Amino acid sequence: MDNTNPLNSQVGGWDEEASYGFQYFLDGSRGGAAIHGYQLGIGELRGPGPGFIFFVGGLFLLILSLIELANIIITLPKSTDGDEEVPIWKGTRWQRVVFILLCLSAYAYFLEYLGFILSTSILMFLLYKCIEPTKWRFAILSTVLTVSITYLLLQVLLKGQFPQGIIRF
Repeated sequence: MDNTNPLNSQVGGWDEEASYGFQYFLDGSRGGAAIHGYQLGIGELRGPGPGFIFFVGGLFLLILSLIELANIIITLPKSTDGDEEVPIWKGTRWQRVVFILLCLSAYAYFLEYLGFILSTSILMFLLYKCIEPTKWRFAILSTVLTVSITYLLLQVLLKGQFPQGIIRF
């Protein structure tokens, strides 16, 4: 089995139809992020609105996803004997991918209400503990450092505006 993809594992697998279906789901979610960002308001180049990053990021990921889908359709890999096609997503650990998508969706949904510091801290901690389980000390320290440095760079030094949420200071 080819282990170049970090999501590959020795168990499980999807057939070709399910691979296409999941890719279409990803395309739709990325397009949805771009649409939601547009609805929030993208603002202008000199004064970006709250949906700017979601719009640009969703659009960028949608384009990359469509390129990947075209690549899947055009060039399906062959098995080792060269006779039959092998599903491209076979052996992928979908639970982690779905969990990350759900976490990012929840993050985008609660960002305005909880604020940048609290929602980003929760997201980072969940990713550190659930995706690649780490020690509690490492997860907490990494979360605090990541959020603190990001906040200091973007909010304090660059005078960016993050949602304050329920924690105001």
